[in-house]
Amino acid sequence: MKFISLAAVVLVYSFSNWQMSHYRQELRPKLLAKATDELSKAGYPVTVQAVDGMDAELTGAVPEPDDRLKAQAIVDRIEGLRALDKNNYLKVPGRVELKMEPGSGRLQFSGRLGNVETARELVTFLQDLGSVDAVMTDHLVFDAIVVDPAYLESAAFRQVAAAFFELPGNGTLLATESGMQLKGVATAKLEGDWKKAEGEIAKAVRPDVMAAARKMTGAVAGGEQFQVNAEVKLYPSELHVPMHRPEAPLTPERLSVLTEVLRGSEILFPAQSRELQPEQNGKLEQAARAMQAVGSRVRFVVGGFYVAGDGSASQETLARNRAEVVAGALAALGVAPEQMEVASFALPPGSGSPEAPSSQKVEIRVR
Repeated sequence: MKFISLAAVVLVYSFSNWQMSHYRQELRPKLLAKATDELSKAGYPVTVQAVDGMDAELTGAVPEPDDRLKAQAIVDRIEGLRALDKNNYLKVPGRVELKMEPGSGRLQFSGRLGNVETARELVTFLQDLGSVDAVMTDHLVFDAIVVDPAYLESAAFRQVAAAFFELPGNGTLLATESGMQLKGVATAKLEGDWKKAEGEIAKAVRPDVMAAARKMTGAVAGGEQFQVNAEVKLYPSELHVPMHRPEAPLTPERLSVLTEVLRGSEILFPAQSRELQPEQNGKLEQAARAMQAVGSRVRFVVGGFYVAGDGSASQETLARNRAEVVAGALAALGVAPEQMEVASFALPPGSGSPEAPSSQKVEIRVR
């Protein structure tokens, strides 16, 4: 009788081992594959791995916190697998939204981050610009499940953010793992800078988090590449932005008269030439008289125009050289050289031929 009982125990133990071995080697891989397929159909490119027995571990990234629970529930519904909270390592992409409050210079910081230090360092950087008052709002939340975009600490991102918010116009910047979205005003030079920044920032982007971030933001274009998308109106320079207010110590009336005179004193050049034409002398004399009349405390920017874009370096050099020629002529007519700054003004790519009159002129602006 004892022999029969012992044999039964051994048989049950052997069957149990066979059953567990069969589950691990045959059944569980199929269940894990099924779980991965179900998650993929639901839009979650999540990795599912076995931990112990029926327990499954979830790793990867999903768009929103609620999606973590939804993905976990999909796995848990599959008979033969069990998804527990402790094995849910799914992350959520961070997002930063910087929005300029109209007319106040107050930059509101909202979004979702995993590390409060990331936010503090970014606020400190923006405050150091001096032209904005950056503050964290109640709409900025922190959660350990969030993966912060690593590029927020990069020089490339901070240069773009600084140049964008130093412009005198309202704007919004949204930063996620999949890209940046800019809304407001910008200069053609800034557009070129952020195009260059794309490649540098892309080096810090994580593909799995990018996919979740694209779904989070509803992005439908751009493929697998990090992109800077902009809904902005481009201007040749900061001085051309409508909200720009000159620093000149003049009454509004005198400033208006001076601006009008200078607007009528654009100096035109022949295509590909930096030689002043005799017919421009009257405009130069008119501008010089107006500039001298307002006193030595007023500063001016003398800028030549060119069309920005690929291969425009030589045209930018020509534009600056023309501005130097005009500044020299104004100095010869009595305008103090220290009152003038030479610059180049970039027209947006595709705004016209490099030979067009709009890119053959030099303009004088009040700083």
